[in-house]
Amino acid sequence: RDPEIASPMPDLLGLTAERVEALRSVERYRTLNPTWIFETVNASAECVLVDVGTGLGYVALPFAAKYPKAKVYAMDILPGMISLLREDAADLSNVECRLMKSPTSLDFPTGKADVVVTCQVHHELDDPVALLRECRRILKPDLGVLALVDWKEPAAAGKEKEKGGEHSTSQQNDSADDDKKKKTSSRRFVPEATIREHLRDAGFFADAEEEHAAIQRHDLFPNHLFLTAQKMTMDHDDDDDDYDDSSRD
Repeated sequence: RDPEIASPMPDLLGLTAERVEALRSVERYRTLNPTWIFETVNASAECVLVDVGTGLGYVALPFAAKYPKAKVYAMDILPGMISLLREDAADLSNVECRLMKSPTSLDFPTGKADVVVTCQVHHELDDPVALLRECRRILKPDLGVLALVDWKEPAAAGKEKEKGGEHSTSQQNDSADDDKKKKTSSRRFVPEATIREHLRDAGFFADAEEEHAAIQRHDLFPNHLFLTAQKMTMDHDDDDDDYDDSSRD
């Protein structure tokens, strides 16, 4: 089967037992350790982190446990995910779980987040630019950072396997058996060049010079692309705050 370029978003109610089991699998940590994400963005111990498309809190929960003085907002479009996540986060007082009202809006005030994470979300989106605009809106100007992690193109993932990422281990390399290679070849993905276009259209940069300053690629994971995008104050910014906190339940 040929690799499938992502489109469109799958059924929002497709929360199966198999999917939950896969999301909770410890196998994921061998090639996608969430600790490396918040270490890369230099998250402070008291920062505000928003995990968009959190699922079962793959990033949100270990971050909240590591930094008990931080505030973590875990957001997802699936009510079932949020329900399970609230159970898993019951012992963490610094986690707030929020159900997203739509795939393109975030119930969060403008300019208040230090870090926004989207981990394995981008390839699921029908309108990625709209969601990225929202991610940029809620980030603090000149300080806030978006961490975007998604599947690499299969060819790029294969090359990374051969050379090993910064955090690669022999255990990670040995884990890629024939069955996993087949799964890799059939994953839905968005090419890196397209993701960069989405970031541009969402306002993270306007030209090549700004792109060089705002967007960084981190070759840490064998199967995943990891980009960080800093919210830089642009001349075209108007601090568009259409968020109304009074609308929260």
